[in-house]
Amino acid sequence: MIYWHKSTLALFGAASIPAIALAQSAPAPANMPQPSGTASTADGAQPGAGEIIVTALRRSDSILKTPAAITAITGGDLRARGVVNLSSVQNVAPSVNIASGRDGLQIAIRGVTTTDTSSKGEQDIAFSVDGVNIGRGKARAGAFFDIDRIEVLRGPQGTLYGRSSTGGAINVITNKPKLGEFSGYLNAEYGNYDTKRIEGAINIPLGDKVAFRASASANDRDGYSKPIDYSPTYNGTLYHFASGEARARNDQKDATGRFSLLAQPSDDVTLRLTATVGHQGGAGSAPALETELKAHHDTGSAALSILTNPVPAFLDNNFQQYDASLNWKFGGVQLDVLGSYQHMHYRQQAPSVQDVAANGGGVVNETFMGPGSFGPTFQFYYQQDLVKTVQGEARLSNVNPGHVDWVAGVNYYRENAGENGQSWNALIDDPLDPSAYTFQAGPVNKTVHKAVGVFGQATFHLTDTLGIVGGVRYTHDQIARVGTFALPFNFAASPPVPYPDENGDAICHYPDYCVGAPNNGGARDNKVTWRAGINWQLDPRDLIYASVATGFKAGGFNDYDPATGGIGAYAPEQITAYEVGYKGRPFAGLTLSSSLFYYDFSKMQVNSGSYFPNTSTFALYTQTVPATIMGWENELSWRIEKTTTLDGSFTLLHSRFRDFQAGEYAFTGDPVSFTGRGLDLTPSFVVTAQLSHVIPMGEGRSLTLRAGTKYSAGYYLSDYADGVRYRQPHFTRSDASITYEFGGHRYSVSAFVQNIENKVQRTSMIGYANGGFPYGGDNTTVPSNLPANNLAFYTTDPRFFGVRASAKF
Repeated sequence: MIYWHKSTLALFGAASIPAIALAQSAPAPANMPQPSGTASTADGAQPGAGEIIVTALRRSDSILKTPAAITAITGGDLRARGVVNLSSVQNVAPSVNIASGRDGLQIAIRGVTTTDTSSKGEQDIAFSVDGVNIGRGKARAGAFFDIDRIEVLRGPQGTLYGRSSTGGAINVITNKPKLGEFSGYLNAEYGNYDTKRIEGAINIPLGDKVAFRASASANDRDGYSKPIDYSPTYNGTLYHFASGEARARNDQKDATGRFSLLAQPSDDVTLRLTATVGHQGGAGSAPALETELKAHHDTGSAALSILTNPVPAFLDNNFQQYDASLNWKFGGVQLDVLGSYQHMHYRQQAPSVQDVAANGGGVVNETFMGPGSFGPTFQFYYQQDLVKTVQGEARLSNVNPGHVDWVAGVNYYRENAGENGQSWNALIDDPLDPSAYTFQAGPVNKTVHKAVGVFGQATFHLTDTLGIVGGVRYTHDQIARVGTFALPFNFAASPPVPYPDENGDAICHYPDYCVGAPNNGGARDNKVTWRAGINWQLDPRDLIYASVATGFKAGGFNDYDPATGGIGAYAPEQITAYEVGYKGRPFAGLTLSSSLFYYDFSKMQVNSGSYFPNTSTFALYTQTVPATIMGWENELSWRIEKTTTLDGSFTLLHSRFRDFQAGEYAFTGDPVSFTGRGLDLTPSFVVTAQLSHVIPMGEGRSLTLRAGTKYSAGYYLSDYADGVRYRQPHFTRSDASITYEFGGHRYSVSAFVQNIENKVQRTSMIGYANGGFPYGGDNTTVPSNLPANNLAFYTTDPRFFGVRASAKF
């Protein structure tokens, strides 16, 4: 069982899982502006003009005839709009916010997101690459390359996607090998922060029925969070650390390759084998100090400054993914089988960048002193994780449209996460001496997530224009953790007294770890989710749909539960969602999607830290609380004339907790009420617009001008342990580019700028439990015993600008 003293919890973060790199496509070969729903022929389907074919509902169909709230964006449009990774999808898709942090990326769609980023936590948004689920936040942070399209589904996907999709799903579909075609492309980019990007692909036919495709991407960019001089004072002694003693953080150093073989022995059988291998390096991420953000008005790299910590920072992530898919049509039925194996070895050393006010009274960078202070130290986090994931799915569906269109299947998922994340202290007098590092706290666990699902969904066509949708899924979900958690100090003693490790040593030695108390736990759930809906095709151009759908995220266990005095299970997350929408072309040149939705969360999982007086401990604790979210979303694409297109969206969103008591002392009779307050990352109003204009120049040449902007109302970020919130003010984020195509549109050169305003936005909060004192948000008074450089936030990127060149053959 785990017990945390609150000082340790403040410094200790849950272990993370490594990242898989994704992919970015070549630019679209047309000389006309194309809306987000631009033509794609994925899975052999033939779209209509200006439409994209999606497979989000496990069938190939036009996005305008798919009765769900979906945004689909082609790879060429992603690249033209500067979407180079998952984090930047929030700039182009409605109701999407991405929170970054040490534990990777956390996706929020319509305000639904996870608050437990530990290895036992689950996601609320399913994320997949070519149908393969990527389950952990740090496994979602890689670069995009060689992409056909992305699909963003909003709303619970409990029937077809199952677990961990209460808020929606994001699917990345990469370019597949093409039969009978020798082709390829090469893209290069150079920009500020000494950014160098290169990617390319080659497609090679191997006879009439086999093709091979190889693609690769490499990115090298300096960090934009730069250290500043740091001069702490402790017990009358002044220390000084120059900015040159630490690396700039939030850099990018990665390389990834994907190799795919496609065989089509007949028109009815297709087999694809894919291997993806890559590495991520650099110094890793870091939050920005709130004092620096405010001092520089949230503008530019200076606002992202960090305090110098001489302990070396590094990221070392090696990953491989192997997947195979089979598509076989027989007797009017199609069989789709997908299997995958992922292997990820992740190492990270993340030195802290903040000040902390210790109970002993000193102020130094991440000082760990506790009762009976034993001196000033730099704190850092060292993580070594090995994660192996096996998953598979088999589906049957009808090939030809009929009175009933159906899909049914089974799937299996097993993630074995070896978690080893340790917090350490380096003496401030000699921070580069590993022999003097002292162990602080950390788990050594193996956590296994297993899930088995059986599902089916059908559309019954009552008439040529009216259809009824029904779907159901049964899921068995199980989590089991075996390991230890070491906290080698007796906080009741003064000074702290370390207990021996497994070798009898009083202090563990870096980079080894202490073996502590047993840290075992487990939970299992069985859940049925369902969907019911109606589709009315008014005419070939206009669709109205309505649906009621349920979703769930698996339950889990708390390391300490006041009801049991030990391990205690918490319930699965449950949602019932109501939605009505329209898709169509109300008049020539305009494509419009609009939907109204209402979410009823009977149980929403919220993770926080709480103090339990009967054991004098501070532990992470997950509650299930009721909440509601409602909104109105709209997307449009208007071809004003042949060479000019306007794409845009606007969203209204409202959320609230119906009953939620939080705060460090929630279980001591002094909680902080969040009842009636809105959820994090839910701006009340967001509007986006992008204007594209092509100037034809003849002889296969053209000039394309693009300009886009996003306006967002403010939103909140919460520290539930301290019961406080910080409000990110409203903001705009604008981009622009100019592209010259020539040589029959086989070559192009672009100049671009992203985030013209050079403003950054806070996406997640890093704070510390501090005796119940609030330090911002609703109460803007910072307590005197909390240093100014304590509060920090992960943010969006500052301004990027540069040039791109592309060649296709």
